[in-house]
Amino acid sequence: MVLKNGGLFKQKLSGGDTVSSRIGEVVLQGETAYQSYGIWESKTLGKCLVIDGDLRSSQLDLDTYHEALVHPAMLAHGEPRKVLILGGVDGATAFEVLRYPCVKEVVMVDVDRELVNVCFEYLPEWHRGGFDDPRLEMRFENIFKFVTERDEKFDVIICDLPDSHEEVEPGKAFHSVGFYTLLKGLISAGGLLSTQAGALALFDLNTHKQVREKLGEVFANTRSSMVAHDSFFVPWSFVVAFDTRFWPETMLASSFQQGLERHAIELSHFDSESLAASFTLAKRIKAELK
Repeated sequence: MVLKNGGLFKQKLSGGDTVSSRIGEVVLQGETAYQSYGIWESKTLGKCLVIDGDLRSSQLDLDTYHEALVHPAMLAHGEPRKVLILGGVDGATAFEVLRYPCVKEVVMVDVDRELVNVCFEYLPEWHRGGFDDPRLEMRFENIFKFVTERDEKFDVIICDLPDSHEEVEPGKAFHSVGFYTLLKGLISAGGLLSTQAGALALFDLNTHKQVREKLGEVFANTRSSMVAHDSFFVPWSFVVAFDTRFWPETMLASSFQQGLERHAIELSHFDSESLAASFTLAKRIKAELK
């Protein structure tokens, strides 16, 4: 699609409806060898990143999404030293991970070097200097090739990848039992995996349900969380998966608070109580997921 100053950005919701946002100013748009992209300003959402015609991230919800994706798994682990990020082209996921002083090495794998460079230059609010952190190793290669050939262990793996409902690859393949099995082989004892899992609304539960069920075929435990996400117009979900890690169900807020204090991290969108509360799903949604 072509973005125009003052035009409308039409966003298709997962349920099939369409909403429109007014484009204030187009900052940049173009196409790499892998995908098209656009960065534009919105009066309501702030700066926005569009990839292949889909709104992928907005300044308004930047911390909402990435704090929910990163911190539950990092805090549940306690002292992660080595972290793998799959995707995360804009650098916001890497920024959140690198806030932990205990982290010694972060490997981020994304196939699109050109788009990462665009985000580095035009989205400093996203990466906030994370791309310059010496603990970060960037790998510009096919993710499937990387997870198949890499022979090492990570304490936490974070997947910031396309949705599983996308009809074109690699969306579906990124949320398959085979892919999750490969990732499990890269997780150290007591490690965890965190992934975004699409919309979690009563009219659209299938994406999340499929992600959680496939993870459940590979890992002994899965936990779902849900947050309000204004720029996506539907609640958004995440899943943490693990085998042997203790997950303090009845004291999750206090556990999160202790971890945040220990690592001297103050979240922008969440506090420990609201982050823990995101794992408490409504009765009706829990029934549907079963």
